[in-house]
Amino acid sequence: MGQAEWRDTFDPYGQGRLGCMPFPIEDMILPGETKKLHLYEARFLALFEEALKLHGGCVGSLLFLETGELAQISPLLQIEEWRRLDVGVFVLVKSVGRVKIEAITGMDPYISVIATDYQDQRIVPAHSDEQANNDAVVDDILKLHGECVSVCAVT
Repeated sequence: MGQAEWRDTFDPYGQGRLGCMPFPIEDMILPGETKKLHLYEARFLALFEEALKLHGGCVGSLLFLETGELAQISPLLQIEEWRRLDVGVFVLVKSVGRVKIEAITGMDPYISVIATDYQDQRIVPAHSDEQANNDAVVDDILKLHGECVSVCAVT
């Protein structure tokens, strides 16, 4: 159970349905962090059940900014542990990645979205061999461009 099972539900465009729990931005769970939750409202119990049955135990952490706007990039939470209580369920969730919210598809009984995996762009350190190779390619392109400009100017 987990992120891989949620990805297995993606459509051909790399998008998957995901139930979400709203959190203010100051309660954001960073990748690798965990949070203990006591779910007792019917809507969140329904979200929990569906996450386990249909989404590999994953839910979205829908973040609302102070302005009331929705953050387009939000944490992907995976249910690590759970147990039934007299009232509701105890859940331990872990942030296992981030998702990009593509569309909100429902509000009842809980917020549902279409989301895609979100990966940061890789930044190449200036001292790496890859960066040195990139610099050499840029130099070659500029040299060739200069030669083209010279040829065009002569004719």
